[in-house]
Amino acid sequence: MDDADHDVKDGIKASLEKRWAKADQDAFILAVFFNPYIRADLFSRKIIQLTPAGTYGIVKAYVQESIS
Repeated sequence: MDDADHDVKDGIKASLEKRWAKADQDAFILAVFFNPYIRADLFSRKIIQLTPAGTYGIVKAYVQESIS
């Protein structure tokens, strides 16, 4: 890759990270987790929040936030 390619790649990555930081990340994580074709297979078991128990916590907090 030349310098222009690296600049474009870095710019796109920075833009995605900025938008992801502003997004409702829990909603996206839950959408992938509850997708019947993907489920939890996509998530690393090394990240405690993405284990079944951790995901339960995300669901519980998201539902409580949604109904209040």
